[in-house]
Amino acid sequence: MTEKRSDYRRRQAEQAEKADRQEAADSAAFPAFKQDQDQKTLKAERLKKRLNFAILVVCLLIILVWVILLKF
Repeated sequence: MTEKRSDYRRRQAEQAEKADRQEAADSAAFPAFKQDQDQKTLKAERLKKRLNFAILVVCLLIILVWVILLKF
């Protein structure tokens, strides 16, 4: 018999809760683990900002090329 969507969702929620409890236990037992997670989060935020800036620069350069091509 196939699994219902509600059963699947319930199982996923239980696994997520178990993972959260394990992470909380790890960070309580190993404070360095919590710091590593914080550093990874900060690095991810910096990378997101840099990626957004790079995308903006590429878009502006594409627009500049089109303006130059269409003007001449």
